[in-house]
Amino acid sequence: MSEPSTYFLMVELKPTADSAFDPAEVSGIFTHCFVPTGNFYEAVKLFEASIAEQNLELVNIEWCILFDTFDWTPEDIAVHAPLREKAIRQSEVCFGDMITWGEDEEED
Repeated sequence: MSEPSTYFLMVELKPTADSAFDPAEVSGIFTHCFVPTGNFYEAVKLFEASIAEQNLELVNIEWCILFDTFDWTPEDIAVHAPLREKAIRQSEVCFGDMITWGEDEEED
């Protein structure tokens, strides 16, 4: 039996005043996540609901791909497998590390 489909997203976000991140200190967030669905539109909808619950705003979606359709290296698969399996097991959007930066750290 094959594993359920998941979408892999790489995204840029920004905090709102009500998020766990202080907008005065964090001007941007880069992260990735897994969404346990095989439907593109549902993946985007579930992702948007998840960031809304965390009081984060979407800046940009860098990648939104069906995980099994990409030619991942064995190292990438090993890195992503635990988070992907958690998303499938818990039937929810699961985020990786949130890499943050402040206004002073932005590129010119």
